[in-house]
Amino acid sequence: MLVFLVLLPVSLCDLYCYRVPNCIIVGGLALSLYRNISLYGMVGLWQFAWNGLIPIVVCFIFYLLHFFGAGDIKLFSIISSFYNFRFCFRVMIFSLFIGALFSIIKMIHKKNFIDRFYYFIKYVDNIRAGKMPKVYYDHKVCGDDGVIPFTICISAAVILCLKVCPVF
Repeated sequence: MLVFLVLLPVSLCDLYCYRVPNCIIVGGLALSLYRNISLYGMVGLWQFAWNGLIPIVVCFIFYLLHFFGAGDIKLFSIISSFYNFRFCFRVMIFSLFIGALFSIIKMIHKKNFIDRFYYFIKYVDNIRAGKMPKVYYDHKVCGDDGVIPFTICISAAVILCLKVCPVF
């Protein structure tokens, strides 16, 4: 359960500052490397590297589209290196559903559901038309109305996946 030493502080930082500090990411990777080498010896080094790299490659397109932040992808990398990519993929799917639910609740609470939905449709239309927008949502310009701390969704998904479909 060492992964929760990373998930809790990352979630709190994301909740309060909408940022994921690299020092926590480095600490999480170090914990994962230590765990893998302790459990599997030098083969653990290979498992750590391979499992940690796959989510970065898979999620890179989402980063380019600004759907995921770099911190979210780094956190997926830590989760994958702690367990394996199969488990991490389930966490990704669950976190997207949790994030969607979180977003809907926030939009209903802020009473901006129609505006946010229109903003999303316009963004998708621009991508389809070949006009690649710089970012999906600029926190500095628009505030926090359309932003959710996605690492909380990822952390909740890890807990859910560990309970519902444990690592195999």
